Amino acid sequence: MKEIFLHIGLPKTGTTSLQFFLAHNKKLLIENGYMYENYIEPLCVHYQLVTALNNDYLENNFANSRKSDGFSNTKKVIEDLINKSNELNLERIIVSVEDMSILGYCIAVVQKKHEYLENNFLIEIETESLIKLKQICDDLQVKIKVIAYFRGQDEAVLSYYNQAIRGPLEINSSYNFELNEYVEKWEPWFDYFRISRMYTDIFGLENFYPRIYKGYKKGWDIREDFLRDVLCLDFSDFELQANNSLTSNEGLGAINHRAKRILNRIPNWSEEQISELMMDGYSGEFFKGFPNEISFIDSIEFKTKQHIRNLYSESNQKFVEIFIKNQDGFEWLESLNEEFERKKQDINEVIDGLLITILTYQNDKFLKQRNEIKNLQEQFHSSQVQLNEATNEINKTQAQLDDLTNQLSLTQSNVIQNNNQNTGYLNSVINELNETKYQLNELRRISISLKIKKILLPIKKLFFK
Repeated sequence: MKEIFLHIGLPKTGTTSLQFFLAHNKKLLIENGYMYENYIEPLCVHYQLVTALNNDYLENNFANSRKSDGFSNTKKVIEDLINKSNELNLERIIVSVEDMSILGYCIAVVQKKHEYLENNFLIEIETESLIKLKQICDDLQVKIKVIAYFRGQDEAVLSYYNQAIRGPLEINSSYNFELNEYVEKWEPWFDYFRISRMYTDIFGLENFYPRIYKGYKKGWDIREDFLRDVLCLDFSDFELQANNSLTSNEGLGAINHRAKRILNRIPNWSEEQISELMMDGYSGEFFKGFPNEISFIDSIEFKTKQHIRNLYSESNQKFVEIFIKNQDGFEWLESLNEEFERKKQDINEVIDGLLITILTYQNDKFLKQRNEIKNLQEQFHSSQVQLNEATNEINKTQAQLDDLTNQLSLTQSNVIQNNNQNTGYLNSVINELNETKYQLNELRRISISLKIKKILLPIKKLFFK
């Protein structure tokens, strides 16, 4: 039976780094009995599965729905994976797409429907879509094994919020949410017990592999963890990609995060204007002197982090008892060290001071640029006056030229008319001359005839006496 190892993230647990690593090692994975399939380059992620589930759900539940072009239904996607693995003579397939963990939200975003964004409705969408996927795989005799990495909610929520602030100003973007609104809005999507129970109810507890994200620990690597503990492969046999800049999806530092929030709230500013200022949303000309050494998460107040932990405390206890069991690395279940966290709050004063410096510098530069623009406008106005004067002279010269052209045309007409008259008179004279010539010729002929008669008459008389 075919097996699909479905990696669903969760968001902000090193998914991008893992996907690039798997794509870079496709050939080595094949040699070890696994096929990694990704449809979108260079993202190395299998979006087609999510899009197909979206299309199937909309087709089954909504008429005239907005489907994504270029993607087929879920059954066709799974059949394509089976056919490709058959060509390689492999039984195990790896699919990685973190949007599977927020499937209902993705469908709502595709439809651009705010009314879809009610949490209960999104969970209903997600559950129905996963049941559909399970039925299709059962019919095709394919087993789904779900792999999910979980990160402490205080860090995961804050990191995802930071990502939303960095991202484009889309219709469903969270750029305009305050942090407390964002935490409330996304509460069900970081309820790890709910997510785990939903997947195990559908795919079975034996086919669910929860892993604790330990990115905060020195030396821990999700790529090594995934190969060693999920696929049972030796990490040392695989290659790290040369261009490591493509393997991370870093958020904004504390300074740039606050600056981006300020820019996001400027009325009538487009994403293009903000990106131009901040150089693709990471760091801009005015922030180069202040690198992202201060983490956004470290800049958040202790009470906010503790509130997030408390929000999921009961759910996390059940999550650990039922699903995590003997795994280590879930220190985020404990209360935060208040004294340590409060020491870090001193950096907020540094951030505020830096922002004042940045925005003051920005204002000074704006005033300088405004004066430069004013000078350019004055120069433009002066050039415009000169251009108008030159235009008037050209118009006068053009008028004179038009008058001369008219006079020339009139003279030419008169000459042609005179030529026609002279030609007619000349033709008349020629005709008269020709007539006179004809008459002279006639007179000459008559004269000759008379002369001949005068000569012949005496002769006639002589012979006819």
